[in-house]
Amino acid sequence: MVPRIALSYTMMAASRTNRARMLATSTTKSEPIVRFATFRVAGDRLLPDEITAVLQTPPTIAYQKGEKVKFGPRSPETTSKTGVWFLSTDKVVPSQNLDDHLRYIWKMAFVPGGDPLRSLIFRDILKKRNLKAHLTIFIHGGKKPALHPSFEAMLKTLPMDVQIDFDSDE
Repeated sequence: MVPRIALSYTMMAASRTNRARMLATSTTKSEPIVRFATFRVAGDRLLPDEITAVLQTPPTIAYQKGEKVKFGPRSPETTSKTGVWFLSTDKVVPSQNLDDHLRYIWKMAFVPGGDPLRSLIFRDILKKRNLKAHLTIFIHGGKKPALHPSFEAMLKTLPMDVQIDFDSDE
């Protein structure tokens, strides 16, 4: 038998009010849907200007191995351990539609400057300089979308790993 604990009426009323407020908050709270992608090329022999010239797209940030870099307004200056060319689509694609972000990456990496031959040059640079390409897709809120099979097939033509960072409040 569990002993009953007596609470004053005011404590019970406050408790009910708090619980109702918490329930209302959690059921009506809606986080904005955030969708974008990042494309990164990294390696010790990376030359950022070479990648920018081939892809014909300015990076969000780029540096080569040994270069002094500062990663934030309050972070100290440090010497980079490897070269990185990094682009975040949230800075250049105004839409929250994931297809728009992936289309931007596709045009940049697979048909840079509208010239399909540039993608061959890009692949050659990746191979020659032993560089790795990384695509990360960020999705916060909503349902996890599937990548279109033709886009997945194209991704396999580049030496690139793909990661999907999915987070939902459900």
